[in-house]
Parts: sequence; C-alpha cells; structure tokens
Amino acid sequence: MSDDTLIIMDNLSDTQREIADIIGFDNYLNLVRFVNGDSIYIPKYSELLKPCVDEEIRGKFDGYNFRELAAEYNVAVKTIYNKVPPDLRTEKRTRPIDGQLKF
Repeated sequence: MSDDTLIIMDNLSDTQREIADIIGFDNYLNLVRFVNGDSIYIPKYSELLKPCVDEEIRGKFDGYNFRELAAEYNVAVKTIYNKVPPDLRTEKRTRPIDGQLKF
C-alpha cells in the first residue's frame, strides 16, 4: 500500500485544501514532496508580469514620452527613466525623423 493512499483531501487543512483544489491533488502531493517542509516564496502575479511590462514600456518609448508612459502605467517618471536603458534613450533621440533627409 502506497503512502499516497493514506492521504485524502479531508485530512488537509483549509489552506492546504485550497491549494490542492487549485493545482490538483496529485500536483499538491508532488509539491509537498518537493518542498519537504521548507518554506518557499511564491511571488505576486504582478511580479511575474513585470518583465513583460518592462519590455512593453521600452517598445513604446519614443525618446521623449517619459511622462506619458508614467501616466499610462501609473508609475513615477523616474521609474520609466530607470526601465529604459541609456543606450535605448540615446538611440531613440538620435534617430532621424521619418522622411528627414540626411546631409
């Protein structure tokens, strides 16, 4: 008889049962085996999105629109400034305007 057959949902605490409901009972048992009593950090969902949002900000940056992006993403202008690397700021500000002739 496997130890897994001894473990049933009814024996789990409320929090344990909630997690098992979300990820599935077998996955919960795998997680318990993996963590083995240690603590783990589970980030906020927004933290998982952060790299995607940062890339989106860099993609929308035109060289000058710090304030507009700050308002759109509800952050400080300084935050936008920190997310846009100096080389990208320089590149966007020094590129020719569409249709501009080069001498």
